Amino acid sequence: MTTGWKASDIPDQSGRTAVVTGANSGTGLVTARELARRGARVVLACRSEQRGKEAAARITRELPEALVVFTPLDLADLSSIRDFASSYAYDRLDLLINSERGYRRWIAYGRSKTAHLLFTHELAGRLATAGSDVIAAAAHPGYAGTNLPTRSRGRSSRAGGARPRSRGARRGRQTMWRANGCGWLRSSSRA
Repeated sequence: MTTGWKASDIPDQSGRTAVVTGANSGTGLVTARELARRGARVVLACRSEQRGKEAAARITRELPEALVVFTPLDLADLSSIRDFASSYAYDRLDLLINSERGYRRWIAYGRSKTAHLLFTHELAGRLATAGSDVIAAAAHPGYAGTNLPTRSRGRSSRAGGARPRSRGARRGRQTMWRANGCGWLRSSSRA
């Protein structure tokens, strides 16, 4: 009987660099931590400097050998995106994981997820045109129990007072990785 996919199934990521947006909480934080656990250098790309640095400290407390660094990035601000790109200090990027949250409203959340899918589609096309063997993949984790509902304004995060059933942040991350068959996490011959 199969017990399902778990974080320990992630292959060695040594020598690889990952940028994880929204890495200060929820699925972004869990994803960043598990990639670091498997040896990846992880850039925590977050809007909030305080929460980003706290997340980096939390990961390094748990994993003292982790290669984790916070870099500010606000995906709603083009100057922040340019600053992030111009200050990127590494010679490679192996994984870009967009886990950034919506901006106070569920409509913005839905639009941000659509933007992630459109970005990934465009990136995949450009990589194919360039003859690259890099895989651009995207998946939605389903409703994951993260802090997003607690940050909604003006509405209760509970439908009719009942808490909807959700997957935890770890299970949400598993959905994203399973949807891509973990193929994009496999060690590359170029690594």
